[in-house]
Amino acid sequence: MYYIRTFIVSILVFLTFVILIVPISFIIAPFSAQTRLKYASPFWKVFASITFKLLGIKVTQIDQRPIEIQRQNNPPGLYISNHQSLMDIPLLLTKFQVPPIMKKSILYVPIFGVCAYSSGALIVNRSSKEARKKTLSKAIEVLTAGQRCLQYYPEGTRNREAKTPKSYDKIKSKLISFAYKNNINVISVSVSGTSDVFKGKKLNFGSHLGINISNYIKPSDFESEQEFIQTCWNNVENGYQDILKKMS
Repeated sequence: MYYIRTFIVSILVFLTFVILIVPISFIIAPFSAQTRLKYASPFWKVFASITFKLLGIKVTQIDQRPIEIQRQNNPPGLYISNHQSLMDIPLLLTKFQVPPIMKKSILYVPIFGVCAYSSGALIVNRSSKEARKKTLSKAIEVLTAGQRCLQYYPEGTRNREAKTPKSYDKIKSKLISFAYKNNINVISVSVSGTSDVFKGKKLNFGSHLGINISNYIKPSDFESEQEFIQTCWNNVENGYQDILKKMS
């Protein structure tokens, strides 16, 4: 029965992707990143929401942002989050459509590569130190002269060591530092349960996920860069514990 359900759901998710995402992606691909983000984001939100329903996923949420910000698809700011699995991005997509940083290799996946590019995502090559410097430069450009919003995972790659966020001394904080120096608001996001959607190679239908989104953390409220960065990440860690309590 599990395999029949998996097959049917996979087909439905694929068809939803083909109907919702593929046409708009090919239409808007020639346009600027801002235009691609503006027109693609509502389709990605609907796709993520439908996918979660098909998988029977329950989402518990805490959203501390003002209502007017919650209603925006692409609210400005640097959104930082802990990183548990590939399901983190779909979870975030159900709440806001802020472009993430994606590996360049995604572009070479037939059809999906075009869709990823058309989403407004920041496509980067992480193969070398020089490439990572270029990534930082591109991210800065997005935040200051581009879409003015970006998803960023300070833990780096997915945190397979534990489900809880990494400690402050192990995160990569250069982009948060830039936000402080350029008066860019940071929004701390805590996700939980996304690593449980796949158990080995099997889908775990009916998973329970959690997402906690902080209000804007404003650089102007802090006297030092270090205090600002630490507060941003402390909000991720504390928000994780808060969403776990609400999920229980």
